[in-house]
Amino acid sequence: MYISKIHIHNYRSIIDEKFELSGFNLLVGANNSGKSTVINAILTFYEKIKFNSKNDFPKIGFFDKESWIEITYGLEKEEYDNLPDDYKSLDKNLTIRKLLYSADKQRFSTSQSNLFAVIDGQLDEKLFFGAKNVGNAKLGEVVYIPAVSNISDNLKMTGPSPLRDTINFLFKEAVQEHPSYNSLKKAFDNFNEFANEEKGIFNNIANPLNKGIEEWGISFKLRINPISTDEITKSLITYHFNDRNINNEEVGIDQYGHGFQRSIVFNLIKLSASFKKEKKSVKKEFNPKLVILLFEEPEAFLHPTQQDQLAYNLKKLSKNQEYQILITSHSSLFIGKANDQLNQIIKVNKSNGCSTLHQPTLKELENFFAYNKYFKTLFEDDLIEGVDEELSVQEEKFRYQLWLDSERASMFFADKIIITEGATEKILLDYLLDNDWADLKKEKIYVLDAMGKYNIHRYMKLLCLFGIKHSIFIDSDSQAKGKRINQHRILNNHINECVNEFTISDAYLIDPDLETFLNLPMPRKDRKPLDMIMALTENKINPDKLVELKAIISKLIDLHELELQTL
Repeated sequence: MYISKIHIHNYRSIIDEKFELSGFNLLVGANNSGKSTVINAILTFYEKIKFNSKNDFPKIGFFDKESWIEITYGLEKEEYDNLPDDYKSLDKNLTIRKLLYSADKQRFSTSQSNLFAVIDGQLDEKLFFGAKNVGNAKLGEVVYIPAVSNISDNLKMTGPSPLRDTINFLFKEAVQEHPSYNSLKKAFDNFNEFANEEKGIFNNIANPLNKGIEEWGISFKLRINPISTDEITKSLITYHFNDRNINNEEVGIDQYGHGFQRSIVFNLIKLSASFKKEKKSVKKEFNPKLVILLFEEPEAFLHPTQQDQLAYNLKKLSKNQEYQILITSHSSLFIGKANDQLNQIIKVNKSNGCSTLHQPTLKELENFFAYNKYFKTLFEDDLIEGVDEELSVQEEKFRYQLWLDSERASMFFADKIIITEGATEKILLDYLLDNDWADLKKEKIYVLDAMGKYNIHRYMKLLCLFGIKHSIFIDSDSQAKGKRINQHRILNNHINECVNEFTISDAYLIDPDLETFLNLPMPRKDRKPLDMIMALTENKINPDKLVELKAIISKLIDLHELELQTL
């Protein structure tokens, strides 16, 4: 069983949003955009936290008075066959809605699970599997690792904590089928048998009581239940650290910093990824296994090589069909690890107090990668240099895998993107933003090098899929000769045809190119970025031209519409 889709309705800043889940998934976005709201919604569904109508119902934007979270599970054939007929839908999936708040008091009760199956689009009248604990147990379990706060809270064994939850599911995998655990359960059976013999300790207690209630025709009996793996981790397992730097003395976790704590979590995840599970026989009851690992900011306090290794182990763990990973991250390195499957990335935006989720569907990605088959026909036989004559969908996928490295992935954390066609423009604008234009930094701008004008439309469409605002700043190339002038005119017009709801304005064409605009001599192509930064740092650029350039960029990022300059 696996989660295929989650639908959140009226929960905190989320009014009504859906997203899909694969094995490995990333929630990205600015601080306070709503990433943790998504995590908390899942925790609320699994009753790890309680819904409070006063605090958790949206303050603005809602259009009805019901709060609920709906999760759709994909089922293997054996799981679907074992599902009671009452819950079977035509799509062979299992969809469960948890009511968090409703005016319908006949259906909603705070003392019940409030889990209802959605069967062929209709909400079932009866509770899912009836009893509260039974229904909850049928939908898998959650392991939650929050962003680092208090070390002792994250590593305690006396109550819920990331360490205890992680050890719990590791311990189950290692122990449940192990002969030693079976021997332990057998020992409980043997003890019960011995204690209930004629002179056994339980019988010595039960006999006098049974004589007193004999007239009722009822007898009383004692037994000790075999200890479960949950009880072992909850009550019996403890841990300590021996520090060889101080003669192997035992040291409390509160004596170490956050980096050491994250290292422990990192190695637990690595251990999880190494577990190999044996195929178990199909049970006749519906009792599928699923572990959802929710991990907030896994990159915290880890240096880049550790982040890289943790991302690898999380992805490895997610390939096991019994595990699904959902992380929140501010690390472009983690984004770079998801560039082979762009639908793994879920971009969270917040506007006017409401959060929205942007995630391309598989169909949208299919159209996205196939688009350039149309794009190349714009030029017929006269293709712009760099555009492949026979561009395939697979080649398009490889382009993004090559391009979305950890540096370019920073665009997922910016509020506004300025798409430029090359390294020269990026170097210039990045330098100015970091120095003379520091007042514009508050706009959270990322300057994107598209590696050529013929790639601009690709990034415009990509940014649209993820709901990221962007502007285009490119050369008009009106000085081009021969057939090149016509190619650039077609390409410039096509870029403007790709303007979408997240494009701030039509492309700004600096005429004829950036070097001419700044009154600089045209350098050799391979020296353009170097000569540009040298001219800037050696004060060879007229300050008035930099003021004019800043005005152009300010208009682009301030959402002021600019008229397209003509060639």
